[in-house]
Order: sequence, then structure tokens, then C-alpha cells
Amino acid sequence: MSAQFKIENSTLRVLLCGEIDHHTARSLCESIDLKTTSVKPQTVLLDFSRVSFMDSSGLAVVAGRKRFCDKLGIKIYIVNISGYPEKILRMSGADRLIEFKEDKNEN
Repeated sequence: MSAQFKIENSTLRVLLCGEIDHHTARSLCESIDLKTTSVKPQTVLLDFSRVSFMDSSGLAVVAGRKRFCDKLGIKIYIVNISGYPEKILRMSGADRLIEFKEDKNEN
């Protein structure tokens, strides 16, 4: 799992690549939090377009980043999610916690 960060105006795009599981979740959370703190964006986009697999640890990543961003007054969205990762998050009710958006401007 890797995360690529792109800053677009006042938006931080976090392009997630690979698998999100219990082996990668902690370091992923730490790197997203660190980058968010240093950039101080108005919006964070968690871009799932390149996530090949996700287990329930992905839910913890999403919920934790939502809480983190809420404390800082930052809006956060999930973009470009489909397949199994989307199914897991929707079944867990994460779509009631954080808004899912389509984003055709992925890089």
C-alpha cells in the first residue's frame, strides 16, 4: 500500500494504491495525518481508484481520517471507489459517515 499526495488549490488528494489491510493501515493513517497537518487543506479527497483490495481495516482508516479532519475543520470525501472496497464501506454504513463522490479529474 502506498499513498500519493497531490495538492490542487486548497484540496489534498490522497491517491491510495494497492491493498488496505491490517498490515498497512497504521502507517497509512500516520502518513495521511502528517500530510494533512502540514498542508492544512480545506478539503481532503481519499481517492480509492487504485485500491485493489481492502478488508475491515479500511473502514478504520476512513473513520479515523473523518474524525481527524472533523477536529481540524476540514471537509473529507471518498472519491472514485467501486467494487469490493465500496461494498465493504457501504455495508458498514460508512456512506452515512462520509460522503462518496465520483471524481472524473483523477490523476
